[in-house]
Amino acid sequence: MIQIGQVEVIQMKLLLSSSHLNGSHMDLDTAKNLAVMATPLTTLVVNTFLKPKFELLAESLGKKQRVIGHDILNKFESYLDRAYASQSYVRTVVFQNNKKLLNDLYIPLTISNTTTSESVKIDSYPKKLLPSYEKVLLVDTAGMGKSTISRFLFLKIIEGNHGVPVFIELRRLRTGVTILELIQNDIDSINEAFDKNLLLNLINRGDFIFVFDGFDEIPIKDREFATQHLQDFIAKVPNNKFLITSRQDSALNAFADFQRFIIKPLRQQEAYDLLKKYDFNGEVSAALITKLEENNRDTLKSFLTNPLLVSLLFKAYDFKPTLPLRADVFYRQVYEALFENHDLSKGGSFIRQKSSGLNIDDFARVLRALAIKTVISGSVQYTSDELIAYVKESKERCAGLSFSESDFIKDLIQNVPLFVQDGLEYRWNHKSFQEYFAALFISVDAKGSADKMLQKLVDNKEQLRFMNLFELYYDIDPDTFQKALTKRLIEDFVNYMSGNSYEIKYPYVDKNDVALRKLICFGRRYVLFNTASISKIANEEIGNDSVKVHQVIRGYCLDHNLLRENEVIGSSTHYPSGSALVVMSSYNIIIMEVLGRKKHKTILDMRQLIYKSRLGFNTILSPNSVAGGLLPVLLTEEINNYLNSKDNFQKVTQLLIENDRVRISMDLDECNKELLKINQSISKNNLDDLLFGI
Repeated sequence: MIQIGQVEVIQMKLLLSSSHLNGSHMDLDTAKNLAVMATPLTTLVVNTFLKPKFELLAESLGKKQRVIGHDILNKFESYLDRAYASQSYVRTVVFQNNKKLLNDLYIPLTISNTTTSESVKIDSYPKKLLPSYEKVLLVDTAGMGKSTISRFLFLKIIEGNHGVPVFIELRRLRTGVTILELIQNDIDSINEAFDKNLLLNLINRGDFIFVFDGFDEIPIKDREFATQHLQDFIAKVPNNKFLITSRQDSALNAFADFQRFIIKPLRQQEAYDLLKKYDFNGEVSAALITKLEENNRDTLKSFLTNPLLVSLLFKAYDFKPTLPLRADVFYRQVYEALFENHDLSKGGSFIRQKSSGLNIDDFARVLRALAIKTVISGSVQYTSDELIAYVKESKERCAGLSFSESDFIKDLIQNVPLFVQDGLEYRWNHKSFQEYFAALFISVDAKGSADKMLQKLVDNKEQLRFMNLFELYYDIDPDTFQKALTKRLIEDFVNYMSGNSYEIKYPYVDKNDVALRKLICFGRRYVLFNTASISKIANEEIGNDSVKVHQVIRGYCLDHNLLRENEVIGSSTHYPSGSALVVMSSYNIIIMEVLGRKKHKTILDMRQLIYKSRLGFNTILSPNSVAGGLLPVLLTEEINNYLNSKDNFQKVTQLLIENDRVRISMDLDECNKELLKINQSISKNNLDDLLFGI
């Protein structure tokens, strides 16, 4: 077995550090030799974790299978060499998608357990994460650094000899394609002699660490297959560790037995440190930081909490030294910088001619059409034929434009690098660009149908995947957002609050408790499952198998037609006690969540409200605390519903408010004020008034 001394490891890490690079540019010799330099590390991984297992396994194998097994070991080591080199680089739009070493741009991010609030700083291989939890789900919004953390952890697993890492981009997991086939393809063993069962046997003996990146990027048409297959694979090889990264997605409830973490926002100094890492000579970042210190806008503060937005802010400011104060201005400035090819990797304004011959506005027209089509289809990665077809269809939507589809794609990759080429496939550089241009299409190109398009996206069972698009549209076209979506939400809330059924039905309950219950039930209905009811529905004792629990409780709601026409299953929660809660949300609730993220004045944080009230919620509750019997209980307003009894009423309200997915509601006074303003705005914007007298 190869042993590597501490001195050699330190020397290797120095070779990979920025001190061995030419300024901020990657040394080509270093780039070519990364895989070679990684070999002693990957050899140690193979010798420590794979060879001993194979030697035990080989005793029961025939000669032919032993030969195949040795081939798998050798090629696995080569895969780790290549993967180490590949994951050592990142492509960033700041440098026109040129590869840069991850170590040069990485700022240690901190993640937080959503259940325990425990924080873990990702500055090395975190022993409080995967070694402590065998299954980890890292969920956060666009640009927070999920993929960056995945890459960083992969490198640290190898460098510290912590296990056998396998990195899988989940967008490659299509219907009919298995994880084993993806691994087989990655380790370059596509031949008739390859034995998948032998590889599976090896994996099942443990010490593998699977990094599944980008669950939300699995194409919609493949999502059901991929989710089920991923569950099946994890169940077959339980002696390993698993990390899944994703934006929030309702399908993630299938992985409820995973410990869920979120990424903490960057602190101001961390954002400044990241800006400096992008700067070749320090002048631009210094000027930008000075401007940021002088300008204390909340919008800029929000930009600084997100690693992607920090990098784009640098790109935008370097192109035009003004501070963008809105998201639409921000993304437009980044697009202009990319189109004008202010190429930082060249040290100045290096101009590349556009192969398509399109100007900046016409290029954006095609991008908008391409974005809306691909957002709705739910795909971010495409074969060459698929992308050509999408571009052709987008061109047909842009009357008067003439260009070659292949030239436009060349521009997307090289000259206006909003796309990245991965082997034979193409993908958006980042989903947020796709969503920005899709939101722009609705605002600019929908020809008076923007309100209908927005409402159709909201009134959709897959609405959650459009969350970032809604947030971007809120900034791009706030008037239409308010008239099409906020107005409808507020009217629903005002009508709901005008009823007095709650106040009349529960005279035996404190009026403050009744008011809280009424607020938390706006647009949402709840089904409570105690442990016994779950076992009865499943016809077996499920225990703490969260995957099965979520399948059972969601299946029950669907099978018994509990969902109304305009509802989706907003969330489901499996409690440590073995009980569970399903939240059925009306379509409009997603807009309330958008307004909550935007810190809109109409939104109430119910958890803060209860702490200010007389309610002292000191006990952690679960559905077992209030739901009895052998059947699930749908919470209704009926007085004979025992969840509304004098003993249970406050407990049930507490249980709901303490659930992170349902903690917000709306402020009636602020809603009435906002509705008045929206209606006045609609009146003032009546174009007939402008034509009066003609």
